[in-house]
Amino acid sequence: MATFEVCGPHTIRYRLSGTGTYTSLGRGDNDDLFRIETETSYVEITTNEGGTMPIEAIRTGMKVSVFFSLIDVERTAIDTMLQGSDGNSGSTGGNYYPPGVGTVLKPGISGDTTFDLQLLPDTTSGGQKTVNVFRCRLTGLTQQDFGNKPTRMAFKAEAMVDQDSIGSAMYTIT
Repeated sequence: MATFEVCGPHTIRYRLSGTGTYTSLGRGDNDDLFRIETETSYVEITTNEGGTMPIEAIRTGMKVSVFFSLIDVERTAIDTMLQGSDGNSGSTGGNYYPPGVGTVLKPGISGDTTFDLQLLPDTTSGGQKTVNVFRCRLTGLTQQDFGNKPTRMAFKAEAMVDQDSIGSAMYTIT
């Protein structure tokens, strides 16, 4: 797994999975930096001799979660991304509704609700790199700091494997 540094202000961009060009969602700052967490899952096999200690473990997959927050937000782009990711065409102009039940999460299908993310650091000095995360589904959005401070929007997304392209990258660091 490649290592990289995220320092200082950076731009987060998105696009509908695998299509078009990236559009800026906004900028992050030093207070809550972009991060990726990977979690490998296993099915553990135990026996009476070993008690609850696993004798063997079968790897069943990996989950990649992405966390980032924006302090400078492109409201129109956020509205468009949320509308596309919730499967509910009514979510526009700051009005957010529950996600559409039964929406399809498969790239290339009309109505797909996944998106790609891109982190662009302000500078490439000190080992900073561009990060691309593919086939994300939005799993959390928090709007913080209403009032006298600038509003911060915090996002949580999960990168998914493209079943049509097994072996393709879930994220790249260049």
